[in-house]
Amino acid sequence: MKNALKQLFIFSIGLISACTNNSTNEKRTVTEQEDEITNEIEVTQAQYEAGKMNMITPKLVSFYEHIKTTGIVDVPPQYKASISTFYAGYVSNLKLLEGQYVRKGTVLFLLQNPEFIEMQQAYLEAKEQLAYLQNNYERQEQLANENIASKKNFLKAKSEFGVTNTRYKALQKKLMLIGINTSTLSSSNLRTNIEILAPIAGYITEIEISPGKILNPNDVALKIVNTEHLHAEIMVFEQDITKVKEGQRIDYTFVGHANRASGNVHLVSHVVSEGKSVVNVHGHIDRMKELEGLYPGMFVEAKITTKTQQLLGIPETCVVDLNGKSYILVKQKNTKKGYILRKREVVIAKKTDGFLYVEGVKAEDLILQNGVYDLAM
Repeated sequence: MKNALKQLFIFSIGLISACTNNSTNEKRTVTEQEDEITNEIEVTQAQYEAGKMNMITPKLVSFYEHIKTTGIVDVPPQYKASISTFYAGYVSNLKLLEGQYVRKGTVLFLLQNPEFIEMQQAYLEAKEQLAYLQNNYERQEQLANENIASKKNFLKAKSEFGVTNTRYKALQKKLMLIGINTSTLSSSNLRTNIEILAPIAGYITEIEISPGKILNPNDVALKIVNTEHLHAEIMVFEQDITKVKEGQRIDYTFVGHANRASGNVHLVSHVVSEGKSVVNVHGHIDRMKELEGLYPGMFVEAKITTKTQQLLGIPETCVVDLNGKSYILVKQKNTKKGYILRKREVVIAKKTDGFLYVEGVKAEDLILQNGVYDLAM
């Protein structure tokens, strides 16, 4: 009797459970059907034309991965010049202004020093002595070979000639370093000053001297920068540097400037800057002659393209954001009056140049491009 009651109790529980599950499944099915009906939108042909709507299919688009960073506009070292001198002197005939353009070989200023006259005097004296000593050396060599004179006189003449010849050539080099042409130098045209010439063409960026000031060899008189070959010095964080390779495209935006430009990675440093955790990247800038108003030291934002993928993409206008979620409208079927569209939630995975790559979109999908927001609402 007890076993019969126990079995009856278990059967009753199972029956109640089955009824409950059937009821739940029915509720779920109804809810899903209601959601499907809610997500379906009917558009008449008249609405479609009045709203200037159109449908597109996804197409292959190049999606890029970028590293965004910053840097400055700069010039290569060979296009910068710091002007100094080998010897001290008084500055004169300085007529330059910062920002002024100078050509290579332009006289920047004059430098006066009595030592310049003494150097020229010593050179001319050594030149005269050298002619006499050379004749004496050659004569003593001939006499020694013929055993007419002693070897001692020959060796003395040889030594005097060698010492003076070395001194003569050293003075010649010194005068050439300060810009004095020794081939035309004579006692009648001794120079009281020397000309300091521009070693490169470019713009005067700094002037540290004035007329009458003494310029010492360790002092920088002025600086010249040639801006014909600007480039970008970019700082990339060390965790991203392994993605950067030579030849990759760079897009530049110059802060506070209307000009935009592109270029490529030319060199990647192999040293992490101490205390900054960044690696310097040298970037070329294309079509420099078309860019105006760029100067060394100007701040630049750079976007380095590190990877490219060909993926199915749709225009940004196909996607609408509602309550923090993204949706597209996909054509389901045609009707007598127009079309049935279905609102489909999507996840945006990549974005580039006005196109989106969204997960789950197929090549054959017909997706509404214009008027999406009004219909989705």
